[in-house]
Amino acid sequence: MQAGVILGDVMTYQIREDATPEEKFEVGVNFLESLIPGRARELIDEAFAGGHSTSKVHFYRLLALVSGRSRSELSAEETARLKHAQNNPIPVTDKWSDGLRVTIMILDSAQRSDADIRVPLKELDALDPVQSSLILRNLEQFLEGPLEDQMWHRSLERAKSSQLADRRVDRVWKFFQAQPAHPRVRPPQPPVTRPVSRSIAGASAVIISASAVYLGVLLAEESQLGALAVLLVSVAVGVSGLRHDIEWRFRYAASRSASGSRSAGFASEVDREFRYYFTKYHPDDVDSSTWWILTESARQSVRDELVEVYRERDMPVVRIKWLIRHEARQAVRRWNSGTLDEYSRDLEPFLHMGTIAVLGAGLSGSGLLWAVVAAVQARPLGAVCATLLLLGAGLVWARYRLDSTRSSRLFAAEQDENRAVLAVRRAEFDRWRKVLADRPSDREIATWLDCDRKIIFDRALRHYRLKPSDVISHAFAELPAGRPGRARVRHGPWRYRGYRISVFLLTMDGVRQFDAVLDLDTGEISDRERMNYRFDVIASVRVTRAASAAQTFALVLVNGQEIKMNTAESALGEVLEDETPEAVARITQDAAGLQHTLSVLEGVAAEGKEWVRRRGAPVLRTFGFHALTCPFRDHGGLVGSTPRRLST
Repeated sequence: MQAGVILGDVMTYQIREDATPEEKFEVGVNFLESLIPGRARELIDEAFAGGHSTSKVHFYRLLALVSGRSRSELSAEETARLKHAQNNPIPVTDKWSDGLRVTIMILDSAQRSDADIRVPLKELDALDPVQSSLILRNLEQFLEGPLEDQMWHRSLERAKSSQLADRRVDRVWKFFQAQPAHPRVRPPQPPVTRPVSRSIAGASAVIISASAVYLGVLLAEESQLGALAVLLVSVAVGVSGLRHDIEWRFRYAASRSASGSRSAGFASEVDREFRYYFTKYHPDDVDSSTWWILTESARQSVRDELVEVYRERDMPVVRIKWLIRHEARQAVRRWNSGTLDEYSRDLEPFLHMGTIAVLGAGLSGSGLLWAVVAAVQARPLGAVCATLLLLGAGLVWARYRLDSTRSSRLFAAEQDENRAVLAVRRAEFDRWRKVLADRPSDREIATWLDCDRKIIFDRALRHYRLKPSDVISHAFAELPAGRPGRARVRHGPWRYRGYRISVFLLTMDGVRQFDAVLDLDTGEISDRERMNYRFDVIASVRVTRAASAAQTFALVLVNGQEIKMNTAESALGEVLEDETPEAVARITQDAAGLQHTLSVLEGVAAEGKEWVRRRGAPVLRTFGFHALTCPFRDHGGLVGSTPRRLST
C-alpha cells in the first residue's frame, strides 16, 4: 500500500458536532461540488430537515438526489421526493431558482418521448455558468435519449476545455506534497555544575595556593632561588598545558558527539529518505556510490539530529522530506565550494593541541619535582605534606576546570552553530511554502479528474461507435496505477497521482469494458485493454471487505475467470484523530462512484438480460429497440461465452 499524505489543516469537509443547519449545508455543497454525492445528500438533507430552506438549498438538494445515480437506484421515498420537486416549484425568483427550474425541466424532458429538447437546452445555455456547470456534472447518469446526447456534447466540450485549465500541469503535483514541518535544530545541552562541585573546586584552589606558597617560602628561606624560579615556571607551564588540554578535550568531545546509533521505526523511514536524496543529489564529478561514502560522517550527524528532534507520534516522515532534500542539496553546495568537511574539520582533535598539553604536563611535572626535592632537603616533613596536598588538590581542581570549561565552550559553540543552521533551514522552509502556496484544492482535483473520466468515456464510445443514448447504463471503476503517490484532505477521499480507470458500458448486446491509465499530473491518458462479454457469461459479483476497510469486488464469469478490482484502503496510521479507516474508505468509494458501479454489475450478474430489459425499458419504448437477443459484436466478429480481450 502506498504511503499517503494527509493535509490535516484543510477544513473543507470538516464539520462540528454542534454545527448549525447552515454550516451542514455549506459542507454538503463542498462535497457535492467535489463529486462526492453520497455524503453531500446526507448533510444537505440534515440541513433541510433542520429548517434551512432557500432556493439554493432546493437546487443543491435536487442535484444531490440524482447525482451519480440512475432512476432505478432511487428508493421509493426518493422517487416521491423527485416527483414532488417536479410538481411543486418554489415561488422564488433568483439564479438558484432558475437553476432549479431548468433542472426540473431537463428531468421532465428526459422522461417524455414527445418533449421538445430544444427548450430545456436553450434554458440551460442561458443560465449562469455556475448553475449550468453543476447541472451538466450531476445529471450524467440520469438522462436518456436525444437529450442525453445533447447534454453529453456540452459536457464533453467543457471537459476538453477544462481538462488542463488553471495551470493543472504546474500545480497537481503540489497536492501530493505534505504540509512541511517547521524547521528545528537539536538544542544544545546547557552546562550543569553542581554546587558541591564548585565548593570542592574552590577548596582545592585554596589548598593549591597555600601549598605552593608554603613550598615557595621554604625555598626562599633556604636561598634556593633557582628552585623557586623553576617552581614558578612549572606552575605557569602547567596552567598553559591545562588550557590546551581543555581545548583538545573540547574538540575531541565535540567530534565524538556528532555520531549516533541507528534505530527502527521512524528512524528507518528517515534512513530511506536520506538514502533516496543523497543518491539523487550528488556532485557532477562524483558518482552516487562514492558520494554516499564521502558524506557518511556529515550525513549521519544530520540524520541523528532529525530523528531526535522530530521523533513524535503524529509526525510522519513525509512532513520533513523537504528538510532531508534540503540537507542533501546543501551537502552538494558545500562540496562545490570546498566546505563540505568544514564543520567536521573544526571539531576534529588537533594534534598540536594534544602535543602542547602533553609537553606542558611533562615540563611542569619535571620542574615541580626539582623544586620539591630542594624543599624536602630543607624541611622534609612539611615539604612532603605540602607536595601531596598540592598534587591531590591539583588533580581535583584540574578535573573540575576541564569539565566546566569544556561544557561551557561546547555549549557556546553549539549555540552559534544552531543559529546559523536554523537560519538556513528557515529560509528553505519559507521558499518551499511559497512553492506550495498555489496547491490545488480537493475540489480542483475532483474537477480535473471528472474531465479525465469524461474524455475516457468519450474514447470508449468512439471505439465502440456508440452514442451515449445507445448505452443503457455505464459505470466507472478506479484503482491506483502508474505514477505513485496519494494524498487527501481531512475527511476527504484519497486522490492518486496515477489511476487505472475501467469504463463499463451496458448496451443491448452485452457489457463492454474499456480500460485506460491516467496520469493525473499531466492528464495524459493511455488505452490499455478492452474486454467484451455477453450478459449470460456473468456468473456473479463478489464484494469483500478487509480489516483495513478496503473493498475488493470481483466480477466472476461462468468459465471461472475473475475480474478483480481493489478499492482504496487506509491504514490505522493514516487517519487523523477524528477519523476512522472505514469512514475514509467510504468517502473514497463515494468519490469514485463505486456504489453505482456495484449496483450496475450486481444487477447484471443477478438477472442478466432481464435487468437490462427493465433498465432499458424507457429507451426501448421511445426508440423501438428490440435487440436484446442479438449476438454481441465488436466490429470484428461474434464473441462467444468467453470474454474477448483486446490489448492496446
